[in-house]
Amino acid sequence: MTSSGSKLAERFAQLRAEADANTAAIVERARRSSEEAAQRVREQDKATEQRLKELAERREKARAEKEKDPNANNQWLQRRETQDETFQFGPAEEDEQQEPARAPAPRPSAPPPAPPAPAPSPQAGRRGTRPARRDDDESDDDYFSNTRWLDD
Repeated sequence: MTSSGSKLAERFAQLRAEADANTAAIVERARRSSEEAAQRVREQDKATEQRLKELAERREKARAEKEKDPNANNQWLQRRETQDETFQFGPAEEDEQQEPARAPAPRPSAPPPAPPAPAPSPQAGRRGTRPARRDDDESDDDYFSNTRWLDD
């Protein structure tokens, strides 16, 4: 081989060694992280088992106390106290009594001027007029048949 060939072989061997070292480091880090994760899972499993044991003991203790209590099966004593479930349409009288007295709102010194009334038009007199009052002697049939209900 020539000197350039031997240099190339040395460079290749050096790169190969670096790549192998990097690969080994990566493999070691992955192994450590998976071991740490497995350790955390084992610790969580132990904590969960311990918690389940504590809860089972509490449940058994509560069950034993319930069996000892003569009123344990009395549903009347186990009822929950509820508030009045009637629908309230407005503030309750108690709320009104508890509110402090408020100062009356200041009144304006003078009422605002009223807008001028529009001038009546000739047709406005006919609109909105009621049919003439009927006499008591008139029958309802005549009243309803002779009245023009759709005229405005």
